[in-house]
Amino acid sequence: MNCPRCGALIRNPQAARCPWCSEQLATEVAGGDDAVSSPPARQDNAGAAFASQPIRRPPLPPEHYSPGYEPYGPPPSGQMAPPGWAPPGTPPIVVPAAPPSNRKKAVIWAVLGALGVIVLCVAAAGVIGVNLGSRLAANALKRTPTTAPLLSGSVTPFANTPAGEQVIFQDTLMSGATGWPDVAPKCFYQGDGYHVADGYWCYSPVAAISDVTVSVDAEQISGSVQAPYGIILRSESPDYYYEFDLYSDGQWGFGRSTHENPYIALIWPQTSSAIKSGLHASNHLMVRAKGTHFEFFINGTKVGEADDSTFTSGRSGLVCNQQGEAVFTNFQMTKPAA
Repeated sequence: MNCPRCGALIRNPQAARCPWCSEQLATEVAGGDDAVSSPPARQDNAGAAFASQPIRRPPLPPEHYSPGYEPYGPPPSGQMAPPGWAPPGTPPIVVPAAPPSNRKKAVIWAVLGALGVIVLCVAAAGVIGVNLGSRLAANALKRTPTTAPLLSGSVTPFANTPAGEQVIFQDTLMSGATGWPDVAPKCFYQGDGYHVADGYWCYSPVAAISDVTVSVDAEQISGSVQAPYGIILRSESPDYYYEFDLYSDGQWGFGRSTHENPYIALIWPQTSSAIKSGLHASNHLMVRAKGTHFEFFINGTKVGEADDSTFTSGRSGLVCNQQGEAVFTNFQMTKPAA
């Protein structure tokens, strides 16, 4: 039989109450499979008697019933009950998006890979171009002729030339006739002498030589007073050389440079009273290299000496490091006395 209230199928014919809604049951009467006799009178909340009418709600299949289930409950407010509607509290079913096919993945990765290669090529080309341009510009100033003839002993030495030394090469540096590089604004001639600026080395036209005394008049005209300038000697290549430096703050120093170690101080910058400090102060520099021994002079005063055997021969020139510009006159190379 079926419950007269909720229509649930009741398999126990002796049941006194519906197992689903607790409705009191009565004896079944004639009238068909779906007809149920009126149950005993019930009392409403106010105590008034009323009679239940026969319930002719079509029963649902037994598998639809479970404790607490409302088979004819309303759908959520404002919605229509879709097919297979689940009761409140049932978690929503999320259908994940279909992943891209393998072919689509392959196309995407191929495009990204091609873009990455293009970006890397452009970046590498830029770096190589900048480095190559800088090296070519620097080397253009350093590759000067090396065939200038040595001067004879009849040439009058410049002032302050050590007695007994033979002049190998001399130049007042007031014109470009003797073969120094002339590439403004790094190494160039002006009316006041030969200018070197912004970290460049400018080599004389004399070929490599071993024992030599190099002297020059030097004056810093711009930049920081802590920017060194001075003489390059025994330069085997643009990256291998000795450097005798003057600082306009009243110091001097000596070091060597290699490609592996850009600068190693053999004499740390130190103060000397022989130096005329400040911008536009002219100082006479001289370094004597004989074998592995070096002696340094400023304005005729010996300020120090050092020993090093790294370089035994090379070219001579002038330098002014970054953040500065210096002008040079009266450059001379002589052969030390025996």
